[in-house]
Amino acid sequence: MTITVDRAAYDGRFSLATWVLSGTADGARQILTTIAAAVITVVGLVFSITIVALTLASTQFGPRMLRNFIRDRGTQLTLGTFVATFFYTVLVLVSISPGPHGDFVPHLSITLSLGLTLVDLAVLIYFINHIATMIQLPQVIASIADDLARAIEDQGGTDAEAPEGLDSGPSRMS
Repeated sequence: MTITVDRAAYDGRFSLATWVLSGTADGARQILTTIAAAVITVVGLVFSITIVALTLASTQFGPRMLRNFIRDRGTQLTLGTFVATFFYTVLVLVSISPGPHGDFVPHLSITLSLGLTLVDLAVLIYFINHIATMIQLPQVIASIADDLARAIEDQGGTDAEAPEGLDSGPSRMS
């Protein structure tokens, strides 16, 4: 959608706001390449370090640590935000092309890429805090207690649905 707005501005149908970045196609390529490389590097580094820390923690607290990490909404939000920024930045980079009025440079899209990078920074700070809290002993114990409570509730729910007079559990023979 931002590329469409950029194309309309390029064709002269309207002008972009003054806060939108402007520059040449080469400058835009350098900015977008730097953003894409930085985002994917940060994601790889942070998640690698986090997996190492969780692997070490799981030796003490059990394999649930890694499973809970993968299922955690905060982790999914963080990874999704970084991947979305990387993908968007690459799409904007590909859209830079020669045109009838000189090179087409998607100025609004580049500005949005920089804005998404700032959002990524905020999400990264949240993620580091979230993981640091997640591997603390009280949090691990609470997570295990929640898993146990859910398992007991699920088991209790299947017994309650069994018809009267019938034993839903395995039969024991003497």
